[in-house]
Amino acid sequence: SIFVIKNGYAQKGYTSNIQYLTEEGIMALFDEYMNGGGILLRDGASINNCDIYANTAFIGGGIYRANANANTPANYLRNNKIRRNYAITEGGGLYYIRGGNQAAVDVIANCEISGNVSDRHGALVAQRANLINCSIIGNKTEVYSFDTITSTNTYNRYVNCVLWGNDSRNYAFQTEGHDNVYEHCAIQGGHEGTDNINLALENEGDDSNSYYPHFLDVDNEVYQPLEGSALVNEGDNASLYGEKDLAYHDRVKDGIVDNR
Repeated sequence: SIFVIKNGYAQKGYTSNIQYLTEEGIMALFDEYMNGGGILLRDGASINNCDIYANTAFIGGGIYRANANANTPANYLRNNKIRRNYAITEGGGLYYIRGGNQAAVDVIANCEISGNVSDRHGALVAQRANLINCSIIGNKTEVYSFDTITSTNTYNRYVNCVLWGNDSRNYAFQTEGHDNVYEHCAIQGGHEGTDNINLALENEGDDSNSYYPHFLDVDNEVYQPLEGSALVNEGDNASLYGEKDLAYHDRVKDGIVDNR
């Protein structure tokens, strides 16, 4: 069963007193918004089988997790839809930061991160996370054209993921950041890495040299790949995480896992 977390509004309470120097003098701005409109994540927590939908916050519209370090237990986000959330500043879907020098620890697996909006980083801000069989689709950055739609994005590992249809104003790429690894992913515009697919901008088409995602119904945000999709049977079985996808279909049908 799916647990729905909807219409959260992280607003109540005082968060900070920010001062801006203007031509008229110093102006104090009291932030009304707090972080994590749907979920404020703590050490070692697992969030599974949730639809985190239409929540609002200052940072991390759907989920907020910050200040984890090398000694903090890992978090697990599995089989969740994180969609149509809004962050005032950054991390429309989620804000997920872990400091330290260790390799990626936390797991975000079999999740759909779609339709989220923020001034910066419409989909997520992520650091030192393993993203496995995730679809990052149709998110939007409203203000900053130079920032990635996907994340601040450092020291993450993306495997069997789809990054497509995200809109960051004039920023042409689906990814940004440094020290990330992309393996067996399908990315609009492509990306260096291991066996990644360069997805076309269009959902479907007739160009035999292009790779189309061919989702069931993009207009209604149904991102299930149909027969003939470039995503089918293109993943890495060694990184398979769970036997079912979000639609409760078998993750492996013809011997090879899909990208999504």
